[in-house]
Amino acid sequence: SRGGPAIPAVMLVPGQGAQSLDMGKSLLEHSQEAAAILARAETLLDFPIAEILRRGPAKLLNRTDILQPCICTISAMAWAALQPLNLNPVALAGHSLGELGAFHAAGAYEFETLLHLAAQRGKFMQQAADASGGTMIAMTSREDGIEDQLAELLSNVEPGSVCIANLNSGKQAVLAGEDDVLAKLSDLAPGRGLRATRLPVSGPWHSNAMSRAADAFRECLERADISDAACPVWNALDIRPIQKSGEIRDQLARQIDHPVNWLGLMQHLRQDFQSAIWIELAPGKTLTGLLLDIDRTALIFRSETQVQIRRLQDRIVQWEGQAS
Repeated sequence: SRGGPAIPAVMLVPGQGAQSLDMGKSLLEHSQEAAAILARAETLLDFPIAEILRRGPAKLLNRTDILQPCICTISAMAWAALQPLNLNPVALAGHSLGELGAFHAAGAYEFETLLHLAAQRGKFMQQAADASGGTMIAMTSREDGIEDQLAELLSNVEPGSVCIANLNSGKQAVLAGEDDVLAKLSDLAPGRGLRATRLPVSGPWHSNAMSRAADAFRECLERADISDAACPVWNALDIRPIQKSGEIRDQLARQIDHPVNWLGLMQHLRQDFQSAIWIELAPGKTLTGLLLDIDRTALIFRSETQVQIRRLQDRIVQWEGQAS
């Protein structure tokens, strides 16, 4: 580990949609700490996670009850690989599922608890999706102001049949709802300057259809070994920091069937933590892209490959030189 004061960092943790086959490969090959995390996951899960990460098939990896523990494992591997850098998170934020990984990195629970919660969350959400049907589409605009564009678009369908599940940036949002209604909106989107993309998910996350999953997960959280977090995790529902164990349980349950205001959260954190080093945990680069949509001047580092971690190390050396 490094000497000297810990480096202030804002950690962003991705959720579903950030996955790819072979994710975490470089972490596994170059970090003993990360490899140890994957080995523990292999013994704790009832499916062969290393094999699925390596070979898929993609249809199996994308199944919610499989995908959620897989993504949380990769994020935990990245967090373990970063430990030698002596980082001191001053704020964490997770996008949807990513909040589970964020509270783990914040010290609220051990990896075993993280994995158990991810597996149960994925199971409950898949069951709710099977019972309700529905899916999600991403809407993308070339210009800021997507909320106004969507308000006009949604006036063409029955109120309540679709909701804005994720407001990700001024240029991107995700809608959740019934398949046929979303298909209609996809057809209308180009005429409103929007591009519609169906997402590889198996249900309408962050909508009322997930209420039964939220209730079941709340019971699971009540039994879980969760303590106060060592540093604040900012939630994307009402844009505030959470550290107390009771609030952690409540937040992780209610976010399942409530919309994610990632745009509002990032705007707030950019104001408060401009001088910190920003890092996106693996997998993928989804949150890096969304941050750059919000603030083109943002400097954010990724943590999935040896090259990316070395780039972060170089920035830390520069930061230490400027701070001394």
